[in-house]
This record gives sequence, C-alpha cells and structure tokens, in this order.
Amino acid sequence: CGSADDLHNDGRPLGLLRISFGKDSIYDDLHVFLRFIIDTFVSISSAKQDIITCEKASTKSQKKIPKTYRIDQLLIYPVKGCRPMSVSSWPILRSGRLWCDREWLVFDRQLGVVATGKTHPRLTLVSVRITTHNKLCFSYDNHSIVVDISQQFFHDELTKNQTTIRVCGSNRESIPMESSEELSNFFAQILLNTTDTERFALIRAAPNNETSFANSAPLLLVTRHAVAKLNSNLIKLNAQPITADHFRANLLVSESAQSAEYSEERWSALHFYNGLRFSTLGPCERCATVDLDPDTAIRRDGGIVLRTIAKAQLQADCRRSRVTFGIFLGKPTILKEDTTVLDTSHHGVYNDSPEKILGRLCRGDTFFVEIETAA
Repeated sequence: CGSADDLHNDGRPLGLLRISFGKDSIYDDLHVFLRFIIDTFVSISSAKQDIITCEKASTKSQKKIPKTYRIDQLLIYPVKGCRPMSVSSWPILRSGRLWCDREWLVFDRQLGVVATGKTHPRLTLVSVRITTHNKLCFSYDNHSIVVDISQQFFHDELTKNQTTIRVCGSNRESIPMESSEELSNFFAQILLNTTDTERFALIRAAPNNETSFANSAPLLLVTRHAVAKLNSNLIKLNAQPITADHFRANLLVSESAQSAEYSEERWSALHFYNGLRFSTLGPCERCATVDLDPDTAIRRDGGIVLRTIAKAQLQADCRRSRVTFGIFLGKPTILKEDTTVLDTSHHGVYNDSPEKILGRLCRGDTFFVEIETAA
C-alpha cells in the first residue's frame, strides 16, 4: 500500500476486498455479495453466465435458490395459559418440543379442571420466568411468587406418583407438585379477585409425556404474513387489528413478498441452515380463544377474529370444515453435524436428561421450506 505498485498501468487503483463469514452467515449473504460483484464489476456476458451458474450449483438439478424464512420471535410457555417467555436461544428436545414449554399447568381443584385462557381468562396476564437457579417466577402487577423446581426434574421418586389428567380433550400423564397456601392465594387473587389457600395447585408433565401439556403437537409456528393478512380483513370490517400473541405460537416467522403466495399449510418440511429439519404435522385448529386479548384478558365482541378467519378460509375452499391458523411441526432430525446445534450448555440451568436434548433454536435462525405439490 502507498507504493506505485497499487496503480494499474492506466492509473486505476488496485486493491484487495475481504469478505468474512461467521457462524450466523447464510447462503443469502453470499448471494447478495455475488450479485454485487456481478452487477458492479463484471462486464463480459460469458463471465456473468459462469458466475450465475455457480450460484445455482448448490442444488443438483440447478433449481432456483430457495427463498429464506427467518425466526423473528422464539417463545416458550413454561406454564400453560400464562404469558410466554421471549428468548434469543433455547434448547429443542428430540420430541420436537422446546425445553420446558408447557411443562406445568395450573389446576383448579374446586372445578376439577385445568386453568386455561378459556376457563380463566386472567391467567393470560400472569408472567412466568425460569431462572438460572431452577425457579419459576410468577408475577402480575405488584404481585409475585417464586416456586422452587430444582426437585421437579425427572427424579425417580416423583414418577411413582404419576396421575392422569384431562387436557384439551385427551388424557395426559402428570406429576402433582407440592402446593402451598401462598401459591393458591396468588392465583386466587388474580383469577378470582378473592383469597383461597387450597383451590389452585401447580402440576407438572410426567417424563414420558413427550408433548407435555401442548394441545395437539409440541411446536407451533405462525407467519407474520398470515397475521398481516388477517388484520387486513379485520380493518375492512372496521375492527381493531390483533397481534400474533393471540395465537400463542412458539415460532413467529417472516418471509418475503415473493414467497407469500404459498400458504404455510402447504409446507411439508422446514430445512434450517443450522442442520435441523422439521416435518410439518398439519394446521392448528382454532376455537374462540383467539378472540381473547392476552394483554387485557377481554374477549372481542361477537367472536370477530374467529369469524373473520373462518370466512376467508371458506372463500378459498368452500369444502373446508375446520377453522385453522398456524401449523404444527413434528420431531426434528439433524441433516448435518454442527457443533453449534449440538452444544447443549445453557447458562447452567439443565437438570433434564441430556440424551433428550437434540440441539437449539435461535431467534434469527433461517430456513427454507418444501412445498406440497397440488393434487
């Protein structure tokens, strides 16, 4: 640098351009840089064609480079019905469930039912956080309580007390946790605006219950495009738009306008660039709970959200009999070895069986999808 050797014979400066890739880089990053080089510096048509051919070499059949989707929000719901935890990175189990997702639930002993947003709407106002010291921290307004869960992780002694409870129409194996007057009072004050030292208890999913207390499948995905399209229809009806929080998904993903024409219900598999692959299990059937605002615990008048979803889907397919929104993902597999994916350390909070942990998902992870071909 600085010598006469850094100039071309015709006076043009010469130099070196370095581009660095790291663990979070994806193929799209390389694609953008490659297009920049082609459009800015390459003037010979044959050379351009050679580079474009190299772009397509990532697939054997030289298909169009698949469009990339991105995880915008990664959410876990430690206690069914309560508010979610938004995390930047979280372990994924071999069953396909995020670690500790829907692991616990609140049980109403007096009614003999599981407390959910449908039965106890104000449950959606309760925040839950898992600490690095194996504690569940519940909070609402100025009220808070901490529950020690360090002895609740798959110990043999606990499994002897397994029992079956009814959750969303199916029987689930569970382990009753030691209740307390303080815990029951905490939920009674929030849910019923009263005091009751015996009515509410915390229950944990049994170790052999792979889906824990999730409704149908362990992992739920919703796209921003689907939420935006629903809000467009709500605005046409002079109704207030909603957020994706109404659908209690684990993954909120974004996609480009070019790929928005494909409904996520047509996805057959998701291929993450970190090596994980998920098959899809079909759409998530919805009920009136989608009209419950999780920030206020107030339901929309007339079930406007559910009716708007149903109307749009019937217009697209008059034979449709179910109202759905979002899709379920099945058990993941690893397509390639990746030390980032297989690293199961997470701030020292693991007490779970390490063989059950497959890897992790992170906010910002990208993937492409397989699309079902039309019959």
